[in-house]
Amino acid sequence: MAKILSEWIDMPQIFISYARDDDDPPPDDANAKGFITYLHEQLLYELKQLGQPRPMLWRDVRRIDSGQQFEPGLDEALASSSLLLVVLSQNWMSREWCRRELDTFVQRFPGEDERRLRERIVVVGKNHVDPTERPPWLQGQEGFNLYWLDNDAQNAEEVDFFTRGKIVDPRYLDRVRCLARYLRKRVIELETTGHSPSPQPCDPPVRMQPAISNGRTIFLAKPAGDMIQAYDTLGRELAGRGYRVLPSPEVVIPTVGADATRLIDEALAQAELSVHLLGQKAGFAPEDSEPLVPLQLTLAAKRVDSPVSDNAKDPRRFHRLIWAPRTIPGQNMADAKPDEILAKFGRQLATDKVMGNTLVDFSQFIIQHLEASAVRPAISDRPPSSDNMSIYLQYLESDAEYAEALADTIQQAGIVPLLPAFDGSEADRKKLHQQYLSDCNGVVLC
Repeated sequence: MAKILSEWIDMPQIFISYARDDDDPPPDDANAKGFITYLHEQLLYELKQLGQPRPMLWRDVRRIDSGQQFEPGLDEALASSSLLLVVLSQNWMSREWCRRELDTFVQRFPGEDERRLRERIVVVGKNHVDPTERPPWLQGQEGFNLYWLDNDAQNAEEVDFFTRGKIVDPRYLDRVRCLARYLRKRVIELETTGHSPSPQPCDPPVRMQPAISNGRTIFLAKPAGDMIQAYDTLGRELAGRGYRVLPSPEVVIPTVGADATRLIDEALAQAELSVHLLGQKAGFAPEDSEPLVPLQLTLAAKRVDSPVSDNAKDPRRFHRLIWAPRTIPGQNMADAKPDEILAKFGRQLATDKVMGNTLVDFSQFIIQHLEASAVRPAISDRPPSSDNMSIYLQYLESDAEYAEALADTIQQAGIVPLLPAFDGSEADRKKLHQQYLSDCNGVVLC
């Protein structure tokens, strides 16, 4: 018993700093839980699933007025904590008490250098707070945002993953799982080695990693907010056919321009071509850099200007494939020519392939283009046909959630799932349907 108690006392502790107003449940639902309570319970669950060693989570559940003294119990909890988890929000920013928790935690480590001390502070975003308005110790961290922000300079839109006591976006659970893994890893590294890497934002997987790799890598440019759905659809299609997609969908582009450029350049260097999805928006602008959409076009253009081969017909020559649709379903946009759309973001190159029709057409074009440029192995070197099995998954759009879960299971079994298209014209959908029926090894009806 004494040994168990000793191990419990020695467990690393994480102090949760939050604004009490962020934990108010909606008044019209007696069974709903507040944002903080629900997050706390989900983190406890995920940490239990990860096993030992398991850090402890501590948060103050009392309501404290700004005029009250700093309670000894609060001070002791901060002094006993290895990490500070700040649930950042507009409410947190306006509370003097929250700032005092941050300052008190920092003062606990007077002998540590700034970098290591920053590593002890982890940010969870409840809603958007401008990085320049944050306290200095919270600046420079992307953290784990439980919302999605279309960070277009002209019209930023915030989409909550959890609201009114309920999860409204499946990305919430993915990010909480990622946060739990990160917290556990960080406290272990801090306690054993005294150092851990800077926190990396964690976006949920979008099923863009191939179950069966064909050894080829495609740069799929990170999109602005108006092209997210097309990005997800195209990424799944490429991964389903064995292509590696870079930058990984789990990676968030850094907010510092030099870091963003380095990440994009490294991904481009591994890819045989780049794919860009252009709409109306340019995306967020990393510090000291142009916005994300034109930045990726510019860096890809430099790769075109420095080809592996001088032969323009050589399949190894890097080039760009660009989708600049004349219209996007569900969005109000003027009917524009693809080259005019491209001109808003960068110059057109002689080697560019630019299309403006439906996403189904563009997806088919990419696949045919990649297949035409593939280096064909000798017959004796080809893998058995069973390694390239594909299943055409037929389902109604209303059953998409179930069907996508089934597609994940099929992919984990080493079989490529082919999913139907629900956008585009009826003729386009029928064309893709016939192609999948011709290509697949079998059909599953949901």
